[in-house]
Amino acid sequence: AEQVLRQQSEALVKMFAAAPVPFVLTTADDGTVRLCNPRAADLFETTVDGMIGKSAGAYYVEPSERAAFAHAARSGKVEGYSVELRTEKGRTFWALLSAQPIELDGESLLMVGVSDITEQRRTEAELRELAMRDPLTGLFNRRTFVEAAAQEIARADRYGQAISLALVDVDHFKRI
Repeated sequence: AEQVLRQQSEALVKMFAAAPVPFVLTTADDGTVRLCNPRAADLFETTVDGMIGKSAGAYYVEPSERAAFAHAARSGKVEGYSVELRTEKGRTFWALLSAQPIELDGESLLMVGVSDITEQRRTEAELRELAMRDPLTGLFNRRTFVEAAAQEIARADRYGQAISLALVDVDHFKRI
């Protein structure tokens, strides 16, 4: 029975290490890294041994985010928690975390999957910028103007103040 248990334990460790996505196993209370796979170590620019025993909070740009994430994860499964993380070398990146609380050998742990979404966040920011600015001039576009004007009109109404607007229409602006 002990040999079967040992073989099953070894098989689980091998499967964890071979997982195609970065995984980290931390204690639920203080976030000590108990185990990680090579993909996680690569993502955090370190080694598996370099991560084990370290506090997961050290990888968060904003340490309070780790506490919020851990609280949510201890309450149940967490999917798609977006947070900015830091590697051992100090490089920051945006990650999407998913976690599942588990009990292993009487210890409450969190099994956390990590996905690097830095490129996706960069693309979203570029799309937001494109939606707000004229590509020719780089100036805010009509949509942004209408939104800002509505806010200013509401502010003027709220405080009982007057508001004025100057509008310039330039013909054949592209030639300029």
